[in-house]
Amino acid sequence: MGQVEPIRGVPSTPRISLTLGDCLIADPALDTLLQIRLPVKTAYHVAKLARLVKVETAQANQQRETWIKELGDEVEPQTFRVRPDQVPEFNRRMTELASIAVVIDWGPLPLSALASVDVCGGDLLKLGPLVSDDDA
Repeated sequence: MGQVEPIRGVPSTPRISLTLGDCLIADPALDTLLQIRLPVKTAYHVAKLARLVKVETAQANQQRETWIKELGDEVEPQTFRVRPDQVPEFNRRMTELASIAVVIDWGPLPLSALASVDVCGGDLLKLGPLVSDDDA
């Protein structure tokens, strides 16, 4: 009888553990990066991260809009503002929503991938766990 090859595990997909709040903060920074010409592999990585983050933030943004309408008044047609007496309740709900754990099934963007482009420090801070220091 011949020798049997051992079963090799499928390489695990890198994952990023973060909160919904992290995603909400990172979303505009990813939009900024999507507007910059990047090397193809970096552009793909950023685009995939942005798509995955937007999936997570879409429902949160919809929930936020629902709460603004529920706890607010219409100040202009289709424009609502949370009533001052409801701000603490709105903030409590948003804090709870932002604390929800999220897992992105994609690896963080290596900092070295952005070495050839001008990126402001504020955007890097907003990206938080979506970017990784190669040296760490």
